[in-house]
Amino acid sequence: MVNYKIPYLGLRGQGQWGAFSAGMSLGFSFFVFADDRDYHKLRTDYDSSGLVFKGNFSMGKYLGFSSFLRLHMSRVLVLSAAYDLDWVPEIKGDTTYTSGSGYYLGTTLNSAGVSYFAQSLSLSLGISLR
Repeated sequence: MVNYKIPYLGLRGQGQWGAFSAGMSLGFSFFVFADDRDYHKLRTDYDSSGLVFKGNFSMGKYLGFSSFLRLHMSRVLVLSAAYDLDWVPEIKGDTTYTSGSGYYLGTTLNSAGVSYFAQSLSLSLGISLR
């Protein structure tokens, strides 16, 4: 499992024009940190407890973008469309190897990488409680 830590700065804006409202936000960071821990039960010949790979990654980048468009169909009904994107380009880092029972096997520098990309598009019909 990869655990990301991403402090970021962002900009946000929104507006309303008649029955329509729209908004967007943009986030960016040069300070992405991640930890990875993988347990491989069957990847060893000498220890039936498996292998554990632990990776540490730092100083990556992050880009996040969100936008929405809403149509206020009445005082109560709202039709919304939204798009979201999160992206962390590959960060290279060091990997430490241990047996499943905790025996230290070694460390290799710049031997692994982690990245993340997700996007979503949604359409929804909602109720406005103004």
